[in-house]
Amino acid sequence: MLRKLLILGVFAGTSASIPILYQSNPHMLD
Repeated sequence: MLRKLLILGVFAGTSASIPILYQSNPHMLD
């Protein structure tokens, strides 16, 4: 249960930070 919550939190944090990183430096993902 705790591991599932941890994976869900990591996945949510990653999917939330990807657009922010892409907006701050779009040349990084080229």
